[in-house]
Amino acid sequence: MLKEVRNQVETILKRFPETRGSDKLLEVLVLTTFYKVDRIEDILQENVPSVESIRRSRQYFNEHNQYLSSKKIAAAREKIKMEYKDVFEDMG
Repeated sequence: MLKEVRNQVETILKRFPETRGSDKLLEVLVLTTFYKVDRIEDILQENVPSVESIRRSRQYFNEHNQYLSSKKIAAAREKIKMEYKDVFEDMG
């Protein structure tokens, strides 16, 4: 299923460049296009991937320098990543 999700994410990233800077928009388009999600409850269906799987698929492409977002969005994502890292290091 993860390979299929990755292919779907790539399709959306190619077709809708604006999704490269918005995980929420990417998630909505993957879920509505490929899984016919109309209501929030629909994401509970067994065949529907988690939004985390969608985000990680986008992250995979970014790590391979594909479908990159703007530098501003990339910097914001890096800042959030570091904030999470700091919080979890403080907890452990």
